[in-house]
Amino acid sequence: MKALSFVTRDDLRALEWSINEICDNVLNHAQSDIGGLFQFSFRRFSREVEFIVADAGIGIPDSLRSLRNKDWSDEFALEQSIRKGVTRDPDFGQGNGLFGTYQISALSGGTFHINSGYAHLVVTRRGEVQVRHDPEKFVGTMVVCAIKFTRPELLERALSFKGENYRMADWIETKYEQDDNVIKMTIRDEAESLGSRRSGFGVRTKIKNMRKFSEQEQIRIVCDMSGVGVMSSSFADELFGKLAAEMGIDEYKRQISVINATRINIMLIDRAIKQRLEQQQGYS
Repeated sequence: MKALSFVTRDDLRALEWSINEICDNVLNHAQSDIGGLFQFSFRRFSREVEFIVADAGIGIPDSLRSLRNKDWSDEFALEQSIRKGVTRDPDFGQGNGLFGTYQISALSGGTFHINSGYAHLVVTRRGEVQVRHDPEKFVGTMVVCAIKFTRPELLERALSFKGENYRMADWIETKYEQDDNVIKMTIRDEAESLGSRRSGFGVRTKIKNMRKFSEQEQIRIVCDMSGVGVMSSSFADELFGKLAAEMGIDEYKRQISVINATRINIMLIDRAIKQRLEQQQGYS
């Protein structure tokens, strides 16, 4: 949310769901003593994100063959792993994780790869599923998922069961949203450092996304400065000064509140806003 300006809240829900599901497979099915690895990247110009989840566990084919399906080849096991309801143990899981993530990627026009055992599955940008035999065994599982964010309601369309759409409580709702249409952000937890302009840019981008993602018309964002010593002037300018200039001072005062700030930090914020507005007026 500090870096992506092209996503909607529904986009984030789809991404959050996919990452949680694939990482959950590592924890609950892979039987990997060392867990797994996660990597995330984004392509701003193509409005696409890609994540990779890899582990050194038993692999999807052996997992699916552990309780049943003893005659499945590695290639057939990978092909079945992205089908709805296919799971190692129906009493333990519903088999929606790989299926739903593959659906989200395919519906978006992205790509989807699984390497596991002696097989490699690819879903092309046209939605074609290709599975091949690999002569070298991939120990564990690697999932590479690219999702394009140019089509709306990906999660709902991917997880539509029996005609009913699926809606999840997302990370924004559970972590930030308060009662009375308030979003509370603890600035100390949001910024790597309060001494750099780069950190201020990230937090400002996140606040702008929070405003865009809000499902309430009269949202208010509270910036809690608890535990913050002295921020730099550049951080105050990048976050609060530029935010006030972009929003307009009246809208800024209506939607943005700063609480628990020290006297000197209040002075730095007020000064940054004043200078930005004066600069803006000088250009107009």
